[in-house]
Amino acid sequence: MVKKAYQTYIEFENLDTYDFITLWTIGTYFFHLFNTYPYVYVGGLKQTGKTKLLTVASLLAFNAIFTNNISTASLYRLTQSGRCTLLLDESEKLAAKERAEELRNLLLTGYKKGAVVYRTEKKRSERLVPEAFEVYSPKIVCNIEGIENVLEERCIPIIMKRGKNKAIINAEPNVADPVWQQIRSRLYMLFLQFSGELSACSEFSESEEMNISARDLELWKPIFTLASFFDKYNPQLNLPEKMRKLACRVTDEKHVENVVETSEYILVETLTKLVTKDGYFPVKTIRDEMAQAYDEEQRWLTTKWVGNALRRLGFKEKRRVGRGVEYHITIKEVKDLAERLGLKNTYVSSDSLNSLNTLSSLKEALQTLTKWLIENKDSAGLVDAFALYAKIQELGLEPKQVVDVLKADGWLVDVPIVGKFGVAK
Repeated sequence: MVKKAYQTYIEFENLDTYDFITLWTIGTYFFHLFNTYPYVYVGGLKQTGKTKLLTVASLLAFNAIFTNNISTASLYRLTQSGRCTLLLDESEKLAAKERAEELRNLLLTGYKKGAVVYRTEKKRSERLVPEAFEVYSPKIVCNIEGIENVLEERCIPIIMKRGKNKAIINAEPNVADPVWQQIRSRLYMLFLQFSGELSACSEFSESEEMNISARDLELWKPIFTLASFFDKYNPQLNLPEKMRKLACRVTDEKHVENVVETSEYILVETLTKLVTKDGYFPVKTIRDEMAQAYDEEQRWLTTKWVGNALRRLGFKEKRRVGRGVEYHITIKEVKDLAERLGLKNTYVSSDSLNSLNTLSSLKEALQTLTKWLIENKDSAGLVDAFALYAKIQELGLEPKQVVDVLKADGWLVDVPIVGKFGVAK
């Protein structure tokens, strides 16, 4: 019933997303059995069905509150008293300066069981007293502009695209239809009847086999547990395998975005190109080389930032030369660091660097890549960023540099969709 409701009103590009959002919605009735419960981030362009998705979720989820205009004080109290499923539409509107920090604290804390947020409350005696609020509950955050990296780590993303099925596009849920209450009642009964059995289910723990981090596994565990529970009664649905594949794809896309956007990753990528022999390297040289990875000037990218980042990455030996500082860096250290950060294929030796930078090899690679882009773009003109990066690395080239060339040549454009590039030709 839950999945059918989503299929009636929402069009997803990936059909496994229907199973995921169905499991997540059912899990809102069981969320307190888990130590963490993932947020869902719904992004995409205008008129892609984001608000309608939240409307359907509000009719199905446990104690759902659907709003785009509510005070943070009300959010804290409603979450603590009702353990409600909080659905925030156009969340950028909630981030007004005077309450941005309180909303951010609620969202950053509320995905983990037992965590509290403190607010200063005025009592009858007019005294201001700090009061703890438990804000653990399921939440969906929906907007166009995207979310900050720290909050993104607590979310499983769904990126919406404009639909093609006119019947689904034009279908609007009737919130007064009694069928919604009937579905919620059956979900309440499901909880009362099977909460003990679900609680006893062994949680999925094959993180190494799936090649996802412990942090990502923490988010996906409730979904895996729910999938395993329903697989006992409906094995033909193959839910555990579907969710494993979906989790791997989502985490791979997240990894690609982190590699592109996270400053420390870009610094390590810079070192893999710069450090072709052991020795001392000026901080200014590293900064100048790193700056080439960005299209625009980054004011935060200073020699002080680079020096602090090198220390965070474990480089301790340094010396002062004139007015500057040099750090001792070895090829072995950089290779080890790149592997630990998941950048195993990015290290380029001095010999291979000379050969790869020849005009002919780059020209041949670009011809291969442009043909690959044409063959692999989808009907919306989008290509998977992770697959593109893998293809570039397969050709022995550095992904960020090649992507910049493809953008400059008008082949690629950035789009507001995680893990995707637009193919402009």
